[in-house]
Parts: sequence; C-alpha cells; structure tokens
Amino acid sequence: RIKFQVNQLYKSVFKQLYRSSMSDVADMFGVIDSCIEIPDYDNIYRIQKPDGKSNYVLIKWGFISDDFNAQTELIKRLVPTKVDTVRIKVIKNTKVAPNEPVTVIYKGRKLELTTDSKGYVVLEDIPLGDKFSAYAEDKDSTTDYICDGSDEYHLLIGTRSADMNFVITDATGQPIADTDVSFTYDGKTYFETTDSQGRIRLRDIAEGTEVMCKQRNTSKTFICDINQREYQFEGERPVAEIDVAVMNENGEGVPGIDVKFTFNDKSLSVSTDRNGKVSIDNMPPDTEFEIECSGNKYQTVSTRLTTHEGLNMTEIKIKKVSTKGSMTIKVVDESGVPIANTLVRCETDDFRQEYYTNEAGEITIDQVSYNSNVVCTQIINGLGSHRHTFTFVPLQNSYVLKGMKILADVTDLCIHVTNKRKEVVPNLRITIDDTHNFINRITNKDGDIHVQGLERGKSYNISTEYDGKSTELIYIPKQPQERLNLQVGRNNIGFLLWLIPLIGILAWLIIAFLIPKISEMMNAPIIVEDTTTQNKPDTTTIPVVQEPEPEPIKGILLTIKDGKTGAPVPGAKINLEYGKTKLDAISDSLGKYNFENVPMDDSTLQVKVTITADGRQDYTTSFMYTPEKVIELLETSFDSNDIPVNCGTKIESKGYHSTIRTINVKEPKGKLTIGFATFYIGDEMIVYKGKASEISDDKIIFRTDGFIKTNWKTFTFDYDTPDGIITVRINGGDNNKTQWYFTVYCPKPPKQTNTTTK
Repeated sequence: RIKFQVNQLYKSVFKQLYRSSMSDVADMFGVIDSCIEIPDYDNIYRIQKPDGKSNYVLIKWGFISDDFNAQTELIKRLVPTKVDTVRIKVIKNTKVAPNEPVTVIYKGRKLELTTDSKGYVVLEDIPLGDKFSAYAEDKDSTTDYICDGSDEYHLLIGTRSADMNFVITDATGQPIADTDVSFTYDGKTYFETTDSQGRIRLRDIAEGTEVMCKQRNTSKTFICDINQREYQFEGERPVAEIDVAVMNENGEGVPGIDVKFTFNDKSLSVSTDRNGKVSIDNMPPDTEFEIECSGNKYQTVSTRLTTHEGLNMTEIKIKKVSTKGSMTIKVVDESGVPIANTLVRCETDDFRQEYYTNEAGEITIDQVSYNSNVVCTQIINGLGSHRHTFTFVPLQNSYVLKGMKILADVTDLCIHVTNKRKEVVPNLRITIDDTHNFINRITNKDGDIHVQGLERGKSYNISTEYDGKSTELIYIPKQPQERLNLQVGRNNIGFLLWLIPLIGILAWLIIAFLIPKISEMMNAPIIVEDTTTQNKPDTTTIPVVQEPEPEPIKGILLTIKDGKTGAPVPGAKINLEYGKTKLDAISDSLGKYNFENVPMDDSTLQVKVTITADGRQDYTTSFMYTPEKVIELLETSFDSNDIPVNCGTKIESKGYHSTIRTINVKEPKGKLTIGFATFYIGDEMIVYKGKASEISDDKIIFRTDGFIKTNWKTFTFDYDTPDGIITVRINGGDNNKTQWYFTVYCPKPPKQTNTTTK
C-alpha cells in the first residue's frame, strides 16, 4: 500500500510526459526525489483488514518545506520508487487465456511464467520507462512493451490483433483536444473523446479490420495493421457562430449599429444590417465574448456571452440617447447653506416656471432640453434678486444657484375695505398688530391699504372702528401676494328691535282715533304714498370675512393622438382631474383642447386625464403639471367588447396592435390552459377575470413575463371567476406587423363525488 501511494505520483508524471520528452521525465523525477519525504517512521500506520491481512499507510507525507527538519531519504529506504507492477493479460481468440504458458523477456533474461485463473502474469517493481517483451505459443509473434504506468498490458495470441493509436489533428497539424470521435467496425459504433494530445487508443483490433473514423463532418476509413503503431486523422476544429439582433425599445431592428466583439485579447467590429442583425462565424467555442453595441443617438450597451459549439443567438436592447432630462438646482447662501422655501423663477426658450425650494433648498425641472440655456432667478419680495444662466448638459443633473437668505418669507398684503352697502371706505385707520409691533395705515380713496413685509405663517390681529362699530379678525398670510376684502360698519338688528313695538302703538292709535273719520274718508280721493324707501333701516348683517386666497390659475393644452399612426383624434371626451378640480371637454378637429382656467392649488399633485374615444378602450394617464401635453392612445380599436366567445376558439390578431377578447370558459373555477403563439418581436398576454368593461389591475389572474416570442407555448394556471367569464388582453410588441394567435382551452368540469351514508 505504501509503495502504491508513493509511486502513484511518479506514474502520473511519467504518463503525461514520456511521449513528448524523456528528458522532461528525468528532470521532473529529480524534483520529486529532492523534496518528497515523511517526518518520521512514526508516520506509518498499520491497518488491520477483516481477512487478517494488514495494510501500511503513510500519513503526513508530502513535499518538504523550509522549516521541515526531518531525516532525509526515509521513503527511499522504505520502498522502491519510480516503479510499477506490470500485469500482462493474455487473450486468445478474444477470450481470456488461463493456465497459458508465457515467456517474458526483460533485460536479456527469459522468464517462463503461467497465467493465473484470470489470464494474468505479474512482474513486480519494473522501473517506469523500461522495455520488455512477451510471447506465447509462437516466439516469432513477440509483442514489445514499455512500462508506462498502464493498468494492464495485453498479449494477443491466436487471431492476430493490435492496438490502434489515433492522433486527431487540424489542417495545420495541431492536435485537437477534447473532441468527440466515432469509430465504426464489426457492425458497431463506438464514441471516444481525445485527450489533451488529441489521442485515442482502440485496443485489440483484429488484423485487417476496417475502422471508419468520423469527427464532425470529416470521415476516413483505416485498416488495422499490426505493424503500424499510429494512425493520423485530419479532422475539423470545433467552431462557434454568433448571431446578434440589436433591437430598439419598440422591438424593431436598428441598422447601422457598431457591434464590437472582444475575446482572448482580440477584437472584431461589424455593423448591423438593415434588419438590425449581425453574424460572425469560425469563432472558438467555450469562450467568453464581450459584445458592445454603440451608434449615433444611441446609448452604448454591453453584454457577455459564453459560446458553445454551433449557433449562438442573442438579442440586445438599445435605447436612444434622450434629448431631454431632469435638472436639479440647489439654492444656497454665501456660506453654502441651502435656502429652503424661497421662490425661484426658471426660464428657457420653451417655458417659464416658478418653483419654491424644498427643505434641502432644491427644485427639480423636468423635460429640459440638453445643451439649452436655463436662466434661474431668486425672487425676493416680488423682485428678482440673484440670477444665473446655466447650460444643461448630459451627465450633469445638479447645479448650484448662489442666492440670499432672508429672515423669513414675506407677503405683500392689500386690504380692501367696504361698508355694508359695499361702498368703499376711504380715510379709515387700520391697525395690524403681531403682539410685539403694530402698523397703522389709512385707506386711500379706493378704500385700500398696502402692507409689505408680513411674515408668512405668522398670526396678525387686524382691527378698525367704523360707524361706532369695532371690527377685529385674526389673519395668517400664506402666499407672496394676497388681497383681503374687509367689510366694516354697524348692523341694523338693534334698530329693528325697537321699531317693532313702535309700529304696534301706531296701529292702536289708528284704530282708536281714526275709525270715526272713515266715513268721511270714503268719499275723498285716496292718496297712497310710498314710504318704503324713505329712511328705511338696513337690516342686513355686516359680516367681517377673510376671503379665500385666490388660487393660481394655469392653462393646459392637451393634444390627443393615435399612438400607432400619430394622427389626431377628434371628438374624444376628455376628463381632467387636479386635486378637487374636475373638468370635461371634447377634443377639436385637430385633437386638441386648451383648458385655460385650471386652479393649481398644490404643485405636488399630479394632473390625471382620462380619454374616451369611439371604438377605443378608455385611457388614463397622470403627469406633473406642464403647459402642453401630448397624449398618445396606444389602444387601437379592438374586435370585441363584452360579447364573449366560447372557449376552444382560435383567436388571431388580424393586424391589430392590441386586442381585448372576452371568453366564456363555462366553469367558474379550476385550472385553465391557454396556447399562445407570437411572431416577429413578441407580444404580451394578460388575463383578467370578468368582462372587458370591468377589467382592472386588481383582477389580473395571469400575465406572461413581459413581451415574449414563441412559436407555440401553453400556459396553465388556476382561476376563479364566478360567472365563468374571463378577458384576454394582448399587447402587441410591433406596431406595424404584429401577428399572433391564441386559444383558451375549455377546462374539464370537476369530478362528481357520490357518497352514500348508511
């Protein structure tokens, strides 16, 4: 066992090197001799076997290190090294030959031996590389051998046979390693794989046997000759072919894209054809390629692909370089501290907008054209303060505006004063008090006063006295400019209270003193004088109110287009929602409608628009406020509303970009199978429970993994819909030539289980 352990290392070295160079074998043996050792004989363990025999095993043995101070040559004293046990197997007419006399010639000596019951004769401790010969029956049929570490050596007697050693090379004579080769002889085909030297050995082939050798597309027939030790076969080196399809975001091929292949420190560049495809062949298999795609107006995209023998296909998505982006502007003071809640006006050739900075002192402007100039101005007390012009360039999204920090954001307030009859009140003193300071102002001829510098969010007490009546209210400014309508004066409720009993007394006097004169008055002309408007007291209550702050009014121009053709969609119903504001309109002949008065009370809210057009599915979108917005209806007319077709019906695209179809699956729940075939770029399937008019995201019961391309594939999933109705929606991946079809197979009804109760 110890001899086997030690000599396995020598054997493996010899088998790898002896065919190429025996001097390399000697050098490697010298290296192993100089460093292999064990620390001590105590590192030899004896293992008792169940049959009573013992095995001896080395532990802690290996290569000597610098700090290994053990004795030397312990292993060499213990066992012979660089030797192997030679086992010669005698085969007579293709069968094992036990008890067969054999003569072995080694170093000039003839050893007369007899095979054991398994047909072997054994020679111990034959040095690796030594030659020996053997024969049986006929000494003229001697076979020569070399001790090369083989497990056994064959001696063939009777019918003459030999080993056939094949070397597979390419056209340049270089060996082809790890390639599959088939050999056909004696009516059977065998498959072998070449070693690192491109070699394969076929053992015990009868003399004269025809052996057909085939590798890839090359074949050749050889005849076994016992005097020929090696057979050369020129084959084909395995190659890989790579097909790359470069697609845009719509799944369309992009021509003229530069595709660069990098592998094994080499590179190759090819441009895509008009279909967005490129092919290269004669590439090495089992090799990692880096594939980089770049082109004018497109982003650079790279991926990796490890090739296998034969065709390798891959698709690469490439996006256009955006012409617009989002721009962030940070407003800071002279010390670099962010200024929160300050007003900034931004202007370009396309728009003019005002924003308040957030707590981080930042504003974000969307849809800014790259390389455009953006003029930003900090607004303080309604006037421009600090101003800077930025050039918005790609890859730089953040910019800094140096401004001025004020103690507080302020409001310019106009108070308009009227009396109960809504007449302006001039020359009236108004007092504004914040508990620490107060401001007195006299209204002008228009009944107005103007106060600047009121802090936003701070509470102020506004008071005055008019017509003997005091008016007082609490006011909190919020906007940069505000207007307050103030009604002042005495109400007439007290006058009415004493007027009522006076009218009662007058009525009693009339009845008591004037009735006797009624007869005289009967013949006199009756003169009725209208006194209702003379000195009539005003009974209307004069409230003191703070009018709601006017909301900013903005306009939105919407343009409705067909997402497939780009044509305008006239007559479309438009429903616009912004916070509590809801507006309805109809698009004109150009597909446009301009909402001129939209109260924009909160800049953080999104504008929600729902479009309803004849023959189309309702389309809803949301976006942050912008003066102009183009909405493309991606859904073209579909061929069904809520009229279901029966399951089992094949439904085809018929050129639609997208389609919705209601299906009657007849059973309310169970497992459902759908077959789906797509062409060209790929399409997406979404399955909902219920009718087409009722579909929503919360009713989705199945959807494909995005846009898929498949000749035919079935999907099985659980479903539960009370009325046995589902809706299948197909989103087309190709605007111009979408083709697909699908079939919803009828589910099997659940099995009926009959139970009997005794």
